[in-house]
Amino acid sequence: MISLPQLRKLSLAISLLPFTPLAAAQKVALIANANPGSPAAHGIAVLREAIKAKGLDVVDSAAGADYQIVAGGPAAEAATRALKGSAVALPKASEALAVWRGRLQ
Repeated sequence: MISLPQLRKLSLAISLLPFTPLAAAQKVALIANANPGSPAAHGIAVLREAIKAKGLDVVDSAAGADYQIVAGGPAAEAATRALKGSAVALPKASEALAVWRGRLQ
């Protein structure tokens, strides 16, 4: 579940994404569990709209995305496997937030 304080932190993180001309809108992959619970689904929907409000395109696949946001559960576990060997340490507590800047592959 995404709590209100976490949603605020995510909104802040999104506001820090670089802005580009509208002709070259950047893509943000929003990776989440297929069937999140109601509170998490609501938080993800609000996050999706906040990203769009910044003029960025929201996609469901990391392929070709400029940025990735991973929202918990099995989606986070898959992202952790992709980042294995890097200096990323994801928190184990529920409702935690981790922000990491880097490159995959």
